[in-house]
Amino acid sequence: MKNLLLILALFVVGCAEDKYEEFYKAVEGTQKGQESVWLEVDAIGGTDKTLLFFGYYDNMLACEETAEMYEERYGRNYRCQRVQD
Repeated sequence: MKNLLLILALFVVGCAEDKYEEFYKAVEGTQKGQESVWLEVDAIGGTDKTLLFFGYYDNMLACEETAEMYEERYGRNYRCQRVQD
């Protein structure tokens, strides 16, 4: 029974990851997406996209200010990365 639950949990997580990847690709493929900035957090095995900044006069500045606040509050490493095509 425990093995079945583990397999089911891995399947659900895998499906969720696919949906996120679809979203990332959709954002990266637009003109507005090119002006946008991701706030990423260091995670096990790489980074995770946490927030998407778009529509600000300066998306990078908004992201950097947020990264500073998050680092102080949560004690993790954050960085801002422009959306790439």
